[in-house]
Amino acid sequence: MSLETIREWEETYLNTECREAQDSVQAYYALRSSLSETGLKKVNVYESQYKINGTPSGLLFWKIILRESHLDTNATAMSIRVKLGTAALERFIADVYYDITKFNQHVLMLLDALQARGEQTHDLLSNLFSTYATVKDEEFRAYMTTKRSEYEDGTRLYTHGELMVLAENKYKNLRLNNKWSHESYDDKIMALEAKQAKTSKELEKIRRKKTDKAPKGGKDGEKGGSEKNQNNDLPDWMFKEPAEGELKKPRKYQNKDWWYCSKKTGGKCQPGQYRRHKPSECRGNAKKGKKRTNPSGGDEQSEKSQKEKDMNRKLKVMKALLGTGDNAGDVEMDE
Repeated sequence: MSLETIREWEETYLNTECREAQDSVQAYYALRSSLSETGLKKVNVYESQYKINGTPSGLLFWKIILRESHLDTNATAMSIRVKLGTAALERFIADVYYDITKFNQHVLMLLDALQARGEQTHDLLSNLFSTYATVKDEEFRAYMTTKRSEYEDGTRLYTHGELMVLAENKYKNLRLNNKWSHESYDDKIMALEAKQAKTSKELEKIRRKKTDKAPKGGKDGEKGGSEKNQNNDLPDWMFKEPAEGELKKPRKYQNKDWWYCSKKTGGKCQPGQYRRHKPSECRGNAKKGKKRTNPSGGDEQSEKSQKEKDMNRKLKVMKALLGTGDNAGDVEMDE
């Protein structure tokens, strides 16, 4: 009822000698004594609205208290309608981590505030269906989708109150059975991918640290690596027999001891060569090393030997042709 309607009624009997007038004045004093000082200051400014010819009206005073406590204005009613809209409800349900109980309480509070101002909403049911569809739990979302299909098909009609009760019961049952989840399947996949990416980065950091700490070169931290790898580029002296007094003495190469292994030193390597093993420990199965190559890529000693062979062969051929050789068959035998 509006303030004007109540005032018209109060004017018919207030300031007259009747029980209704007495009850109205007593109601005014009872209400006034129930208010705090702050509340009295807010309603006292409207004294002219709740008094008729100087006599206070309990009903008018009650209406003003209601109006001020609920901020009864058109702007407030419009604000409440906005809060009951789909966008606002979806934001709120996400803010409370899809707690259906808290969400429903929020909606009921807004409805109560709207009804207290004599207003109502006509699209709340549709807004509730849309908002419940954003819930992350798959089973709850499927349940509410079924309810919406029933409503749209006309097989079942719901009020917004009935729908909220069904939603809250489903929510509580899922929580009770430890099946409720406020994360969707896509959210879980994204979380796993993020975790995997983080793990990969951590493993890469560990691998880099190990690589940085590992010694450069061979297993023993020496430049050039193992003996096997060094054989491709060993110095010339390793393939030459040392002097008699140096035969059994080791020589240093890349901070390691090398011994000349041959039959003379008690080893089995043929031909003799400096090895990493001692001659007394030789098993005779060491691979033959390669000499340091010359800039053109060939072996110096092998190249020299080959030239001598070619020269001797030519001389024998020339002697055979001239008939001065001891035996012409030397050429054929040499070939």
